[in-house]
Amino acid sequence: MTTRNILRELRSAELQRRAFLGLAGVGGALTLASCATGAPAASGGAGGGAAVAGGLFRIGTEGGDAAALLDPHKSFGDRMNSFICASFYEQINIIGNSGSITNVLAEELTPNETGDVWTLRIKEGVEFHHGKTLDADDVIFSIERILDPELGATARSQFTQIKTMKALDANTVELTLKSPMSWFDLNIADGGIMGLVPVDFDLENPVSTGPFKLVAYDKNGLVQFERFDNYHGQVASFDELEIHGIVDDDTRINALLSGQLDAAKIPPIQAARVEAGTGYLTTDAPTSYIFPLTMKVNGDGPFSNVDARQAMRYAIDRQQVLDAVYGGRGRVASDIYGAFDPNLDTSLQRSQDLTKAKELAEKSGLTTAGTIPLTVTASYEPLAKVMAENAKEIGVDLRVDVLQPGEYWADNPGDKWDFSAEGFPLTHVLPMAALADGPEPGFNMTGFSDDEFNEAFEQASLTMDPDEQAAAVKRLQEIQFERGGFIVPVYTNTVYGYNEKVVGMIEEDASGLGINRSFNSLAFAE
Repeated sequence: MTTRNILRELRSAELQRRAFLGLAGVGGALTLASCATGAPAASGGAGGGAAVAGGLFRIGTEGGDAAALLDPHKSFGDRMNSFICASFYEQINIIGNSGSITNVLAEELTPNETGDVWTLRIKEGVEFHHGKTLDADDVIFSIERILDPELGATARSQFTQIKTMKALDANTVELTLKSPMSWFDLNIADGGIMGLVPVDFDLENPVSTGPFKLVAYDKNGLVQFERFDNYHGQVASFDELEIHGIVDDDTRINALLSGQLDAAKIPPIQAARVEAGTGYLTTDAPTSYIFPLTMKVNGDGPFSNVDARQAMRYAIDRQQVLDAVYGGRGRVASDIYGAFDPNLDTSLQRSQDLTKAKELAEKSGLTTAGTIPLTVTASYEPLAKVMAENAKEIGVDLRVDVLQPGEYWADNPGDKWDFSAEGFPLTHVLPMAALADGPEPGFNMTGFSDDEFNEAFEQASLTMDPDEQAAAVKRLQEIQFERGGFIVPVYTNTVYGYNEKVVGMIEEDASGLGINRSFNSLAFAE
């Protein structure tokens, strides 16, 4: 039996993790490249040699223990599921690797003079995997699906501004907003729509417009794709693509270094280990990705008091987080999101101040509150342990509780955990505010609701003047810095380990999703 068939037969994440440790002995290494026709070879990247077409590309990612469908609009329940959806589905436009808006399925998206009517013209001749041509009805269907409150779409808050949608012709949609929104194009690009789907979309048999079409999805840890030769963009070089969800970091790295994977998501702290392996490289691309600790500000929990929140923000050692958790691969942050926003306020700086933190902790009652749970999934355990260690220095007792993703996400963690952690890839302030803590947030982990914040958000949306918008965005950041519920210690880098025979790997990654969107640009060297 081949290695690939063994993987296909594995039906539990635990079995898969164990099997990866011994696969070389029962199946041998998979061939890195094979002959194929009709697919151009990729170029560029850090790998060596000329690129050739064909082969099976295998990449390992986190997660793989959640039995979730591949829903493009609510894929946040498991990291593997999110990774697959970001790789499979295509958006109207995106934030590209350099940080600017890039059209994917859109030909253009333009506003009227006041910003309350936007016209979307999609590319002609784009084909779904089951043969249907993308048209205006598919756009309207996809957005209506996101707006359906029954679905609970991650990006719903980014689209509630839409009042009406009308197909002007087969490739043009007119979007009328409830009020002007000067940054609606950015809202779509950075808002996590995660894909346009056809009007006959079947969640049990999903299709997209992407460069790879789905072959099989084992919800315990393996998804298989094959190249889509009718892709509207650069046709992929690889014949096949496999995504392996492996929860345990060491198991995933071992699978990479033993040749059972061609690339893998790795903890930044272990990048040096991969680089020490003969024939292996790592990416190290700055992103706006944040993994904040989230304090619940509403209700009567320990962080409903702003002094308590500021105490934790001053307690955390940001450089320690960067070095110990992320291996120095990132940049220190000061609790503000939107690292690639041109209006990022770099004057807002916060560093560890244990004296001030202890004063605020005592004033707010944190030091007498008893043991406070810090509830996370395994991916955030190292970060949580640093926070607990720092809190101990100011007399605050944190207990790190590590849950499986399914348990963590049950019953909406935004209403469940007083202190937790999550990841957000958004690059700009306004889309992140819309998602997390604006007037109608779709994914409010902290319970933040602030009238002054909402007023500044509305001002930023109404004005078509760049200077006025910049001033409003600055105020949003000031409010978050003063009384928000996020602890953002660092902006992380994208770190993947990969075989040096892979060419075309990303060198920039503003959104943190660059690798998901570049599988058709990769190839193997000769």
